[in-house]
Amino acid sequence: MVALERKNFWHISNAGKLVLLAVVDPGGSSTDDYLKMAGAVAERHQYQLHSGWLDGVEWEKYVDDLFMVQPEQVQTGTAVIYDAPNKQFYRIDAPTTTDDSLQVRSVLIRRPGPSYLQC
Repeated sequence: MVALERKNFWHISNAGKLVLLAVVDPGGSSTDDYLKMAGAVAERHQYQLHSGWLDGVEWEKYVDDLFMVQPEQVQTGTAVIYDAPNKQFYRIDAPTTTDDSLQVRSVLIRRPGPSYLQC
């Protein structure tokens, strides 16, 4: 997964597909495993979405304000599906710490609905 930063975030998130955003602490002990898992899920959905990871420590205020991601979620890793052109995001309140839970989130991109999904 590509690191999303100031220089490429807008371009990738506005490239015509939804974006699977993994929000992580790059210094965290579980970051590599989480990104590997998220990358595998993103690869399975490569025709429906783009993907990348965001430094949830550096961008703590941004990910909280825009995606409602709390610092505790950043420590373990979490993901949101972002629809930048429509300024919407899709998420589940349950942790996305397994491939299956992240897969469920990715499947939600096919369901129309509100910008905030709660299960």
